[in-house]
Amino acid sequence: MLGSEQTNATYVIPGRTLTGSAQHVVEQLDEIVASLLAFRQIVAARKDGDVRKDSRQTGSPPTAR
Repeated sequence: MLGSEQTNATYVIPGRTLTGSAQHVVEQLDEIVASLLAFRQIVAARKDGDVRKDSRQTGSPPTAR
């Protein structure tokens, strides 16, 4: 493989319907975000290119209230 070529992959991330009190929805969102960040690190670690682990992460991690 040449240096600038990258292999393509397909990932399916299913949608979710969040229900419950505001606190419960925030807790569900925290779980989703944590899972997506972990998944992002796995994909970035596959290293087909120059993907940095937190190149798109901004701000602080969410917290349940």
